[in-house]
Amino acid sequence: MATELVSPGALYGFVTAWMGFVPDRHEGKVTGLAAYGAPSGARDLLEAGYGFDAEAGCLRSAIGPSYAPFATARLPELEAGLDGHRREDVAHAVQALLEESLVGFMRANLEGLGIRSTNLCLAGGCMGNVRLNQKLREVDEVEEVYVFPHMGDGGLALGAAMAVELDGGEGKGGRRVSLETAYTGPGFDDEEIEAAVVQSGLSYQLLEESEIAPVVAELIAGGAVVGWFQHRMEVGPRALGARSILAAATDAGINDSLNQRLERTEFMPFAPATTEALAADCFVGWEPQQLASRFMTMCYDCTPLLAEKCPAVIHVDGTARPQVVVRDHNPRYHDVIEAYASMTGNPAIINTSFNHHEEPIVLSPEDALRSLMTGNVDVLVAGRCLVRPVA
Repeated sequence: MATELVSPGALYGFVTAWMGFVPDRHEGKVTGLAAYGAPSGARDLLEAGYGFDAEAGCLRSAIGPSYAPFATARLPELEAGLDGHRREDVAHAVQALLEESLVGFMRANLEGLGIRSTNLCLAGGCMGNVRLNQKLREVDEVEEVYVFPHMGDGGLALGAAMAVELDGGEGKGGRRVSLETAYTGPGFDDEEIEAAVVQSGLSYQLLEESEIAPVVAELIAGGAVVGWFQHRMEVGPRALGARSILAAATDAGINDSLNQRLERTEFMPFAPATTEALAADCFVGWEPQQLASRFMTMCYDCTPLLAEKCPAVIHVDGTARPQVVVRDHNPRYHDVIEAYASMTGNPAIINTSFNHHEEPIVLSPEDALRSLMTGNVDVLVAGRCLVRPVA
């Protein structure tokens, strides 16, 4: 396989820093901004230093051979050139360059290996770029794409361990493993959650199991911003219905109001959560075997139905980064979405991470209760407990 010690993520991080954001943390803001940009001379500036070399079949960099030069060196000439361009256009340029470089790199290696079609398994920080992942999925030679839910350095480490296991360590051959759910983190059962609520001194309503879905669906339909805390936490950076904030997606204005409430600055709308039964009505080309759609790691073009019913989750380029919920993996969460869709006719809800800006996603019931009391959400549903803040 053609390789070279260059980092597409480092280039993206350089642009992130040039925009005044924090590299290795705010690259998603650049991805969101890219849809607002247009082709410009910024592309030529960036491509002079980085890109895919079709003749050599590898990625190339004239700026530095590894991550360190991007991370530590200021590049005054490049920065000065970019200073004459709108940041939206620079974002558009680096996103297009990233997509074309990695699609070209992948195709060259498939050809070099004599592979006509393949399944891709992806990890690493660049795979947090949901638009890139969509472009990789849409390549003719690719049958399916799996993006590990913890797609950053943690995913790379686990992937290396799995490669050793698959090889058997001594060439004996190991077992294949499949991670179909991300709920592998610390967990709290209903009794532990209720004990924490009691300890907080807040009044609460203990819901019957059959009440949870219709009650939460009605809260969402009524405009409430719901903190949702259930059992085992998700692995990776995405909230997937265990430590989530849930809301209706019917008003695009919620992207501004909720981000302001959480003190976030985002350029991509919130993500939609829907069920397997409804996903094909929402996302062009979605099929049940597309596991990446379960983890909010893939963009899809949206159908007219979703755009009409749930405008808050549609980006300006007509895409969304969904979570398609499988009932066996998270019954309560699935049933809330199903009840809401049945009640309103809207096929998806907003799911965003249960945290304040620059804070980690809530881990414990105490974290969730603290977030409720600081006003991040209107109501908290933790386990079977429905908790409201003190009036």
